[in-house]
Amino acid sequence: MGTGTAAALLGGCSSADTSSASGAGDQTDGGVSDGSTGVDSVSSSAADTNETFGDSSGGEATGGEGTDGAMPQDGCAEIDCGGVGSCEMDADGAPTCVCDDGYAALGPTCVRCEPPKTEDLAMSRSQVSVTLTIDGLAPPASDLEFGELWLRDRAGGDEIRLGDTRTSPAVASVLAGSYELYYQWQAGEVVAPANRRARVATIDATSDVDTAIDLDVVRMQGSFAFDHVPAPASDVENGRVWLYEPGSGDEILLGETRYGDYDALVLPGSYVLRYEGIAGQDVAPSNRRADVGLVDVLPGDTLSLDIDIPTVEVAGSFAFDDVPAPGSDVENGRVSLVTAGGDSVLLGETRFGSYSRRVVPGSYDVVYEAMVGAEIAPANTRAVLRTLQTGGGEDDINIQTVALQGAFTINGEPAPADATDDGFVVLRHASGDEVVLGVTSAGSYQRRVVAGVYDLYYAQDTSGSDAPRNANARLGELMAEPGASGDVDIMRVRISGEITLGGAPPPDSEYQDGHLFLREIETGDSVLLANTRAGAFAAPVVPGQYEIVYAADHAAGPLPVNTGAVIGDVTVDESPAQDFAIDVPVLAVGGAITLDGETPPTITTDVANLYLIDARTADQIYLGSTLDGGYTRLLTPGDYLLFYRVVNSAGLVPTNRNANLGCWHLQ
Repeated sequence: MGTGTAAALLGGCSSADTSSASGAGDQTDGGVSDGSTGVDSVSSSAADTNETFGDSSGGEATGGEGTDGAMPQDGCAEIDCGGVGSCEMDADGAPTCVCDDGYAALGPTCVRCEPPKTEDLAMSRSQVSVTLTIDGLAPPASDLEFGELWLRDRAGGDEIRLGDTRTSPAVASVLAGSYELYYQWQAGEVVAPANRRARVATIDATSDVDTAIDLDVVRMQGSFAFDHVPAPASDVENGRVWLYEPGSGDEILLGETRYGDYDALVLPGSYVLRYEGIAGQDVAPSNRRADVGLVDVLPGDTLSLDIDIPTVEVAGSFAFDDVPAPGSDVENGRVSLVTAGGDSVLLGETRFGSYSRRVVPGSYDVVYEAMVGAEIAPANTRAVLRTLQTGGGEDDINIQTVALQGAFTINGEPAPADATDDGFVVLRHASGDEVVLGVTSAGSYQRRVVAGVYDLYYAQDTSGSDAPRNANARLGELMAEPGASGDVDIMRVRISGEITLGGAPPPDSEYQDGHLFLREIETGDSVLLANTRAGAFAAPVVPGQYEIVYAADHAAGPLPVNTGAVIGDVTVDESPAQDFAIDVPVLAVGGAITLDGETPPTITTDVANLYLIDARTADQIYLGSTLDGGYTRLLTPGDYLLFYRVVNSAGLVPTNRNANLGCWHLQ
C-alpha cells in the first residue's frame, strides 16, 4: 500500500484541519489531471490508528438522512450550469440545468445553440492509452482480481469502455474532447479496490494521449456495532454498510453487520457512510437507506475505523379522527416513515392498531397509503401527514380525514351522463399523493380523504363532444376541511381551425401523415387535436396556456420527421369558442459526414449513427450514418443537440456511446 495518512470525518466531532485527498497518484505524459478535490478533515490520524465511528451521545450528526446534521445530498451542489442557467431536479430526481435562451440543457451543463458553420458534419478522433498501476505495481492478469476503466463525459452521459486492469495498456479510439477516467471494481478483495464508480482523473483527449496512472489504495478495517454493542451474528438482525460518494455515485460495500467486522480496499476520497437494512426488529434498524455520517479517507496504508450505528425505537398507536383504527380488512391503510433522500421504513398497517420499529435517529415524513376503505380509511395514495422527529417514547399517529361530496358540472351545467363522453376528476398534491374523486358521467361523488389543500385535476376518459379532451388539466385548488364545498365545475372551450404544412394544404394520405396536439407548459397536460391529413381540427378543451406540438406518424413526402416538435403556442381564453390556424413549418437539412477530414469507412465492422435531440421536447431524430457518408432530413425549425453513437468499431471509428457534438440552431 502507499504511505501517508488516513482521516475519518466522524459524526458528533468538531473542528478543522484541512487536508487534500488524492484518488490518483503519479501521472505522466500530460493530458491528465487528478480527479479528486481537497476535503476538510475533522479528525486526522496516522495510519494504523483506531477510531470509533459515532457520537456517544447519539446526537443528530449520527442520525438518518432526515436529520438536521450536515449530510451531503445528491443534487445540485456540484452543478453551476456555466452561469447561463439554473439547476433543478428533473422528473427522475436527477440534477439538470434549466438554461437561458440560446442554450440547451445537457445534464449538468448548458450548451450554446448556434447555426451550423457548414452543412457538412466534420468529426475528429484521438487515441487514448492508459497504463494503470495500483500502489506502484502492475495489477494481476487475473479474472479473480480486476477492475474496468471507463472514459465518461458527465454532461452528455457519454461513456467509452477503455479496458480493464488485466490488460495493459488500456486503449480506445475516441472523439476528440475532454473525459473523466473512472475505475469500476469487478472482482477481488486482495489487490483491486472495491470502488464501483470512482472518478480518478481527467483526460484531455483533444489529441492523442499516452499516460500512466497509479492508484493509491487504503485498507479499511474495523468492527460493526449497534448502539455501542457488537453487531449480532444473526441473519434476522442484519444490514449492509456502504461508503457512498455523491458527486460520482461511487459506492463501496464494506460488509454486512452479521459478520461483525469488515476489511475493504478503498480509493482515497470523501464519503457518506450509508446503512441499508436487510432484516431486523429488535437490534438492527429497518431503514432501507440511511446516511449515518461522513468518512474522509486520506492516502495511507491502513484506516482502522470501528462503525457504531445508532438506533432508536419508535412506537405508538394508529387512529382515524381521534378514534382508534379499526381492526378491519376493509378499512385499512399502510403507514411509513420516509425521507427526501430515499430512505423508507414501513411502520405497519392501521388494522393492527399500533406499531413498533427500530430506526436510525432522525427526522422523517409520516406517509399514509390507502389499501382499502370507504367509510373510515381515506382513499389517498401517498398523503404526508406530518414530520416525526425520533426521540424515543410513544408517538401516536392520528390521521385526520374529511368526507367530501359534491356535483360535477361542465360550464355550470350538469355533466353528460354518457360513458362515451366522460372524464375523471382527481385530487393531487406535490408530495405525489392522489385521490380519484370519480367520473363526470356519474354527476356527483363521495370520497373520504386526508384533510388538507389539494390541486384539482381533470383527465379525459372517452371524450366526445362535451367532455374536454385534456389528459391532465389543472382546474384549481380544493380545500378538504369540515364543511367545505366539494362541487367541481369544469370550464370548456370549443376550439377549431385550419391545418397547413409549410403554408400549403397537407397531403390527404395516411402514408404521409402526422398529428397535432396541445400541451400545457406547466403540467404536461395534452389535448389531441387532429391528424394533419384532415386539414382542420375541432376539440373541446379546458382554458389555458398551451404549446402547439407536431408529431409525425408516417413522415413520407413533404412531412418533417419530428415526433415531438413545438411549433407555436396559443392562449385558450374562457370564451365559449375560439378559432385559430396551425401551420407546420418545414426545413430541409443535409450535408456530408467526415472523420478526420475524410469519408468514414464503409464497412459494417466500423459504423456509427448520428442523432438530433430536440432541446425543448427531447424528441429523438435519426440523422444519418457514417456508413452513408452523408445525411438529409426534413425537420421543423428549432434547437437540436447533436449526438454520435457507435454501433460497431474495430478501431476505425470512435467507440463513444453517446457523444455530444454541440447544439444546432436551425431556422
